[in-house]
Amino acid sequence: NGLFASAVTSLAAMLLKVVVLESASGAYLDMNAELRAAGSASALAALVGGVAAHPSPDYVTALRQAGVRTRAVGVATIALTASVLASGLPLMNVLPRPLLGSLLMANGVELT
Repeated sequence: NGLFASAVTSLAAMLLKVVVLESASGAYLDMNAELRAAGSASALAALVGGVAAHPSPDYVTALRQAGVRTRAVGVATIALTASVLASGLPLMNVLPRPLLGSLLMANGVELT
């Protein structure tokens, strides 16, 4: 049924992204380890109401071209996000609404 089809589609998409990353980086990636890491991250995200986790070939390729060879950027992103969430600051009240609207429009145009 629908849940099984969704799981199979997510698995196929994840495998394709890992293959693209492997091809772009020229390094061998352990499929089992990558799938376990993504599955664990997705399960953890589901517990707190988040979305499924997966590697982003574009993001990783851009970081590699910039000379980044460690996971420090990901760790810093997690730390920054966690600190904003822990502060309790309603970020949407601080950002100007036209900025948020233009971000939504840019994402919509990017999807088409």
